[in-house]
Amino acid sequence: MISGLCGYAGRKIKEHWLALLVLIGACAYFLWMTAPNITWVNGDCDGTVYLSSAKYATISYTTGSPVYNMLNWVVVRIPIGSEFWRLSAISAISAGITCLLLFIIAKKYTSSKIKALIAPLIYCASGVVVSQATILDSYSLTTMLSVLAFYLHLQGKIKSKYSVLAIGLGIHHLILFPLAYIWLADAVKRFKSKQKMFRPAMFIPALGLLFYIWVFAINKPPYYLISGESIRDYVTYFFGQGGLIGGLALSSLNDVLRRAQDASLILSLGFGLSTLMIFPMLWKIYKTKGIGSIDNKVLALLYLSPILYYVTDKDPQTYIYTMMAFAFGGLLAVQGIEWLTHKEKEKPLLDQLVDVIPSVIASGIVMSMAKQFGLVKPLSKWGQWKYRTKNNIRMAFARFFARLRRMHKLQYATYIGIGVCSIGLMVFNTQVYDIGKNLDPTLTATQYQASVPEVPDGDYIYTNICAISSQSFWLYNQEGHDVKVIPTGFRRPSNESVEVAQQAYDEGKLWIIDKVFADSGWVLPKQHKVTPDTYEADFKNISFTSNQTQPFDSSAIETGLVNPVDLITGKLIYSRWSAVASSNLNVGYVLVWAYAGLFSADITSAIWGRKIKDKRKLKFINLFTVAVLVGLLVLICTISGMKMIWMR
Repeated sequence: MISGLCGYAGRKIKEHWLALLVLIGACAYFLWMTAPNITWVNGDCDGTVYLSSAKYATISYTTGSPVYNMLNWVVVRIPIGSEFWRLSAISAISAGITCLLLFIIAKKYTSSKIKALIAPLIYCASGVVVSQATILDSYSLTTMLSVLAFYLHLQGKIKSKYSVLAIGLGIHHLILFPLAYIWLADAVKRFKSKQKMFRPAMFIPALGLLFYIWVFAINKPPYYLISGESIRDYVTYFFGQGGLIGGLALSSLNDVLRRAQDASLILSLGFGLSTLMIFPMLWKIYKTKGIGSIDNKVLALLYLSPILYYVTDKDPQTYIYTMMAFAFGGLLAVQGIEWLTHKEKEKPLLDQLVDVIPSVIASGIVMSMAKQFGLVKPLSKWGQWKYRTKNNIRMAFARFFARLRRMHKLQYATYIGIGVCSIGLMVFNTQVYDIGKNLDPTLTATQYQASVPEVPDGDYIYTNICAISSQSFWLYNQEGHDVKVIPTGFRRPSNESVEVAQQAYDEGKLWIIDKVFADSGWVLPKQHKVTPDTYEADFKNISFTSNQTQPFDSSAIETGLVNPVDLITGKLIYSRWSAVASSNLNVGYVLVWAYAGLFSADITSAIWGRKIKDKRKLKFINLFTVAVLVGLLVLICTISGMKMIWMR
């Protein structure tokens, strides 16, 4: 029996050796750069909270991530490395499994296993992917579940894919992208095939909401992220982060310009040459009709949606949401290469360009010769030699491109070019994103965690708007200490925070945190006790930050193109995005009104179409509705713009 199992395992390894190599290599690649201890780089603002939730079963940030916290609760008790490294390893292994899934899916789009390696290579080459696959956060696991759900969707595994999506619903709201698109794809397919649009298995994801019972079960005093146990407290916790989705203010052109610059830098550094293959493929998917193109449209939407989410989001740190785009973008790149370079009855785009290039070269040479020597004048020996040389060069180019077409070398050259570019970026990543070595070598977050005991038990600490500082004290209190953390206006009314701070000062027990930067450029907060000498400056700081605002200095904001590595690692978050404008005139608001205006004619026709038979009257009602909506939008935008000008 044992020999039979060994033989079966040997055959499977021999059959799937390349897939196994992708998994092992990707996991080793990400684990090599995984954070050895507590860190705040790469946007890991929630790492300390997740560590506290794993060790002591406490509440984490909205929306709770119950499934992720349950998994962490188990993994943190495995005695390997530091506690923070164990939990960060979940992100690294999840990214490795994502690479395996991308390789398996890519094999469906190409005839060669070697070519299918492009998809996981593009994923590994992305700086955003590496930054999130090496820290303690849930985005790598969410991306893995999204890719797994898409793979099961292609396989036709209805119950399995919706079960995976239900699990993802208990981790992060980004899973709503694959859930919505896969759900709609199934409904459209069933409708076009004249079946019932819905089947019971399509409602399995709703069971994922049951995971949030965990949040209610572990919410107990002392309350940190949830102020109590009332319905209002839970509503504030789950829905308190308003103004994020589509919250980028259009009234602040500087913010819009900087966001466009940041997005272009981050995406170009991650995708590299593969960008040239993705955009033509998106156009082909858009132009293709029929039920067979639905799955490709889902793939395109899964690539575009996270990018649009980041570009229009108020929070600049949501560039981490694009991690999902790099996964599905790799699959689009593979499809794009196959479509643009594969020989069919109708010559594809790149083959047509290859046909044209020799003719263009020849025409250019003939024109230059005609201008230089004339058509009727005899050529000198020098002219004859020059003509023969140029003609030989033209023929060499023509033979090269003809041979390239016949031997399909153009396709292989494209794969090799993108592969070499991706491998080069991977080598680059190992030099700039290896936490604790080249990136934040002094581990400033670990240093600050060691300085927390400076504040005696029973004293109060005002942590400013720097949430990473309060997390350190929450974790410290879970270990048997009693430092009272004064919340800011985000979790409690500002006047209450100021009153508590004033009372603590009167008792001689108030501490405050200053945002200081280490020599390496990373945030290294320092706390000091509030004294009569520092009272005025400290309470001026409290009066600003209790409302999550701070003095606005436009001259301190970095503009123009910056180092994309500094963007991805979060080094510029306090200089480039020290203040983000808030306004009703934001992307989400305009999109909602644009949607209403675009479909207002359909809505009015659906309501009045049966009652009003006269098409001219119906057309007048449609135009009147659109005019009213546009007028309201212009009025509100004008008021919002005047408000922003007045505030500045």
